[in-house]
Amino acid sequence: MRAQIQKVPQIVEFLKKKSVGLQHFKPTSSVCVLEEKDAVEAVRCPHAASRAHSLDAIPGPTKWPLVGSMFELHRKGGLNRQHEALVDYHKQYGKIFRMKLAFFDSVNIGSPCLLESLYRKEGKYPQRLEIKPWTAYRDLRDEAYGLLLLEGKDWQRVRSVFQQKLMKPTEVVKLDHKINEVLMDFMGRIGKINVNGRIKDLYFELNKWSFETICLILYDNRFGLLKKEVNEEAMNFITAVKTMMSTFGMMMVTPVKLHKSLNTKRWQVHTEAWDCIFSTAKVYIDRRLKNNSARAPDDLIGDILHQSNLSKKELYAAITELQIGGVETTANAMLWAIFNLSRNPGAQRKLFEEIREVVAPDQDPCGEHIKNMPYLKACLKESMRYSNKRVMLGGCKTAT
Repeated sequence: MRAQIQKVPQIVEFLKKKSVGLQHFKPTSSVCVLEEKDAVEAVRCPHAASRAHSLDAIPGPTKWPLVGSMFELHRKGGLNRQHEALVDYHKQYGKIFRMKLAFFDSVNIGSPCLLESLYRKEGKYPQRLEIKPWTAYRDLRDEAYGLLLLEGKDWQRVRSVFQQKLMKPTEVVKLDHKINEVLMDFMGRIGKINVNGRIKDLYFELNKWSFETICLILYDNRFGLLKKEVNEEAMNFITAVKTMMSTFGMMMVTPVKLHKSLNTKRWQVHTEAWDCIFSTAKVYIDRRLKNNSARAPDDLIGDILHQSNLSKKELYAAITELQIGGVETTANAMLWAIFNLSRNPGAQRKLFEEIREVVAPDQDPCGEHIKNMPYLKACLKESMRYSNKRVMLGGCKTAT
């Protein structure tokens, strides 16, 4: 979870208390055991005694003026190897540490029981880190914010619209046939392209599978990405998403306003990627609305537009972000699940046995089957827990 600390006073209080008193913390989860060094880490901090109620009491790597810990991170491999540096920092400073990368100030948490306590502090509306390169683009092009960027009541208003259609289990099970249609094609493709059990770029293949699936759900349209001759427009969308994701990181630690005013190469590439993403999504959305003016029962986009108070601009933003999630987030989670299962053959065998027990040989898997697959759910949750253990709270400098 990511949040702007200056907007979440209860989180500030939580971090203040933990920075000076982890030894008094009682876990609310039995799976978390704080090490002794974590319990006394804040006491060792040279600022703890005099500034006990300040975020400056939280230990962390050296914070040089302007650059913060950028030079130290660069020696550890830079932003591309940041995950390895964060593991080292947690070993050195404990479960909570503070890190400043140029203009980006953050508090990092790596402990299940502390995360549980933090999540329980959330109010009705979650508040997250502002991704400034993304908001800068939306403002530049006068595009609306979607669920990835909205906060407070606006976030709840938009989310409630999609919750009715895409987040209720009773609605999701209606999508079984579409999900399975794409999945069968994906398995067929994997069988054809693997060479001695090896696939050249599994992640990209998963990107294409997840894109095909979300587009079939949203637009009731297939783009042929799992065939030999692929749709160039759809491939450009996937490439643009990857480009957008790879270029915004540096603009989080250096002022995006500076990149914008100087029209740096990074800002140009980032903007061009977003232009491609939005223009492609708008073509799909408009085509769906035009071709389905009679309002078919499975017209998801038409239902959302006509049965809610969303504007056309808000619809564009929300659907575009759903497509991005379909390309990147789903594929990423699936890739880690496959990787983690491959490293645990015992878990893989147990999962396979559960699937065979629940799904008959002549049946296709469906949502009803998942209700009887507790080990499948456990594997997915454990993969996401194991592969993404760290919580970062951004913007803490303004809260001190």
